[in-house]
Amino acid sequence: GASAQAEITLAAPEDAARVRLTLKGYTGESAYYENAEDAFAQAEKYGAALVLVQESADVTDYYYYSAYLSGGVTVAGVPVNLHIAVRGSAASVGSPLIFGGY
Repeated sequence: GASAQAEITLAAPEDAARVRLTLKGYTGESAYYENAEDAFAQAEKYGAALVLVQESADVTDYYYYSAYLSGGVTVAGVPVNLHIAVRGSAASVGSPLIFGGY
């Protein structure tokens, strides 16, 4: 199949702002949390409304929409701009979606 041509850039928290400036023109961000509750706190922080939940294998995907976040995609007919994927007690958060493995 076709590749999304996605590229992952990692940065230490203290370097994140500087690295972000070098990525002008790219969109999407994601973060990993060892405690899923910390991931859900991000949805709360942005006043995001839960619009869809999907389960597959050992991952539960939570899709949200927040007026405070830009951009978005349509998933199952609903607008989404915040994605939380929970596996066990850990989670990844992405905007608008988490791309690649998580």
